[in-house]
Amino acid sequence: MASAQRGFCGAAFLTKGFLVIMVPTVIMVPFLLWERRWREIFTVPWLPLLAAVVVALPWCLMIALREPDFWRYFFWEEHFQRFFSADSSMHSRPFWFLVPYFLVGTLPWILFVPAILGRWPHEHHRRSVVRFCACWVIMPLLFFSISSGKMLTYILPCFPPLAVLIAVRLADYFRQRKGGTFKYCSILLGVITGLLVLFMLIIAFTPALYMQVYGSGEVYKRLYCVCAAVVCFVAMLITLRVQNGLRKTIMHGFPAIDIMLTFPFALPTEQSVKTGMSTFLRSQQDHITTNTILVADSRTVHTACYVYKRDDAYLFMRDGELGYGLSYPDSSWRHIEVAELGKLLNERVDRSVAVIIKESTKSRSGVSWPEPAYQTTWNDYWFAIY
Repeated sequence: MASAQRGFCGAAFLTKGFLVIMVPTVIMVPFLLWERRWREIFTVPWLPLLAAVVVALPWCLMIALREPDFWRYFFWEEHFQRFFSADSSMHSRPFWFLVPYFLVGTLPWILFVPAILGRWPHEHHRRSVVRFCACWVIMPLLFFSISSGKMLTYILPCFPPLAVLIAVRLADYFRQRKGGTFKYCSILLGVITGLLVLFMLIIAFTPALYMQVYGSGEVYKRLYCVCAAVVCFVAMLITLRVQNGLRKTIMHGFPAIDIMLTFPFALPTEQSVKTGMSTFLRSQQDHITTNTILVADSRTVHTACYVYKRDDAYLFMRDGELGYGLSYPDSSWRHIEVAELGKLLNERVDRSVAVIIKESTKSRSGVSWPEPAYQTTWNDYWFAIY
């Protein structure tokens, strides 16, 4: 089992790169220092690192032979510059960016913080599992907050240890047969759940509101909202009748699970950029042929190539994270600016040109666009045929 776990370190490196070294490091070093086991910092990592090297080395050598510049780009651009660079293409965000999303991700359990933090027994601080989980929650969040480049998925590793900490504290809370603070937190959560149920039902049964949220072809999603509201309401009624604190806590989790499972199905297509964009482009399929020249920007090119099964699209203006690939001589022709697009439109002969870009990209070009033969918009995206 230990050998398999070490082997997974290599598989993780092939998936996420040097982060699989940095994240465990920023967790384990503070934890071992806190435990006064600092000597293990110099002994524990070697077997996992050796196993990771054995697993990853064949691929690392093959990619170095095939693309000699890969490791410079992979380390310098995708790791070092992503951490320090303020370039927007590297997802640059302010220091506090991840904190609000982390707090939202802790719902509904963040409402029980008064009960969880109140009179935390001193012996808990000496338990290794509590110290380890505390380092696991705090250090990655701090590490990625310091990083210039941030994405919401970066904080996902913080939630499993947070769940352990909450469970440990609540179990101790109920073992001491306390109920006052938890009772008030539970009532607050019940009120919020009730308001959420009322909100979902109002949207589901008020046509004027419903049609503002959903499109004409999404009437069936009203059923999802109603079902979710009913489940939340039943769970809330059962929770109010339960007296045992542990069982009440479990029942409080059902509305959260219900909403989590329902949300992807009830989300309006207009608000789901990836799903909505795919649906929108498929609806324009009749205007696209195998002979059509595709022009897209960095926000639409992935979906356009996927939907229309093309690998020859032109990338208009900003290249974003595709810049490195487009710097190769055999691909540089695919990146065009305003002048090249104008030339493309004038010299297309008998081929049509489909321009699929954001309205903001169109405005940023700073030129007056010729009238297309056909055009339509979806959200902030512009589809035009020349």
